[in-house]
Amino acid sequence: DALNGLTLINQKGFSFKSIPFTKSGFFVPGDGKSLVAINVNDKSYFLAGQNKNKLLAFGFTENRYKNVLFQLNERYAMIYLKNGNRRKTEIYYGHTFNSQSGNFISINNQITKIEFFGKQGKLIRTWKNE
Repeated sequence: DALNGLTLINQKGFSFKSIPFTKSGFFVPGDGKSLVAINVNDKSYFLAGQNKNKLLAFGFTENRYKNVLFQLNERYAMIYLKNGNRRKTEIYYGHTFNSQSGNFISINNQITKIEFFGKQGKLIRTWKNE
């Protein structure tokens, strides 16, 4: 809340490396109020909203990630990783005050598969990273 821009890079486990805005390019000098991720033509962007100031857009210089979109009847996903761990990601439709990100998952080389579930917890589909 009190920073103009800080990027944290996961170094495995619970260790992070900080990248200053002078190197990352992520700089929000105003009174930042919201940050959302959006998907445009299978590329990820971040939009940063500021109080009484312009909307800022940030993208990647190279497209390293593929995005897998949630379908309308899907409510959450179980993401399975190469190291055997898994995590649950839920999506929401208008349940936040200022920030509402797009309904997609950015895929990296650590993700092996994703299972998508509906409202009642029923498996709808499985996506595999091949």
